[in-house]
Amino acid sequence: MFRSLSVVRRGVLAVALITGLVQCGRATEFIYHLKSQQTEPQLVRRKVKEMNGTDKLDVLWVIDNSGSMSEHQKAVIANTKEFMDAFTTKKHLDWKMGLVSTHTGDQPFVGFNTTDALDRTSKDPVGDFQKAVARLGLNKGCPELVFEPVMNHLTAFPTFSRNRAILTIIALTDTMEEGPGLQAQFEKYLIAAKNDLRYVRFYGTFAGESFGCPSSEPRWLYPKSPFEYFINLTGGKVFSLCGKDFGKDLAKVGEEIASSVTYSKFLLKDRPLSETLKVSYKGKELTGGTARDGLWYYDFDANAVTFYNLDFTADDEDEIEITYDRLKPEAQ
Repeated sequence: MFRSLSVVRRGVLAVALITGLVQCGRATEFIYHLKSQQTEPQLVRRKVKEMNGTDKLDVLWVIDNSGSMSEHQKAVIANTKEFMDAFTTKKHLDWKMGLVSTHTGDQPFVGFNTTDALDRTSKDPVGDFQKAVARLGLNKGCPELVFEPVMNHLTAFPTFSRNRAILTIIALTDTMEEGPGLQAQFEKYLIAAKNDLRYVRFYGTFAGESFGCPSSEPRWLYPKSPFEYFINLTGGKVFSLCGKDFGKDLAKVGEEIASSVTYSKFLLKDRPLSETLKVSYKGKELTGGTARDGLWYYDFDANAVTFYNLDFTADDEDEIEITYDRLKPEAQ
């Protein structure tokens, strides 16, 4: 009789437990933890360069400052906030921005020195960028170049384009690229500078016949141009300088650029018991948690250790060590 009562009690307990699991909505996760006694330790060592994603974004504007650009520069200034909102409203987006002209004799207008940094720490990024565009002026003549200034300034200021950051170039001009033979050289330069063109985006906002914009510049067509080549090559976008939706288009570009950045992460082969996860760098354990008090968190859906930023690392060749317990195969 006592044995039968014990069996009944166990049955009631099992029913109650199952009912509780269904009500909680994550039954499989709860059952998973019930079996966590049968585990085995795992050790994963991965180099920083093997991560998926990046947490940094470098935006380089190249704006034409020839005499025909007055209204177009004003349009950029008038719509700067719409563009910048995509960056300033994302607290954890590690972005920086710079501005150069299409005249090779000009120095950068903002963003290349510590004294005029334009990044997530700036108190008035919208105003700083608007003032920089206003300083461009309209007195520079031919040739109007995009590729050469980019190469020159990134070479002269090597810290602007950061390691593992997505380099986004936004060209704004009403004429064709006037540097003959620079297309192949520019592509070669970008590959050497970023190691992988996956870290490059090229966007363009142009005036000319192909965009329905009046222009005093010589006739040029966007199809089959060097600009089209790089926009297609890097997955960028193009839109009209004189379009009625210029502000909205600029805002969309800003949002798209900002969304191209994702937190860096290591995908795990096995499903870990999350409470056993530990992440270390150079022998020091890294704190996990929220962006406010931690450096990483465990993304259950992606089964990945995800980092808010990689500022604690010194080199792409450095290793990060991840340890955790997993269920033994027969226990899963």
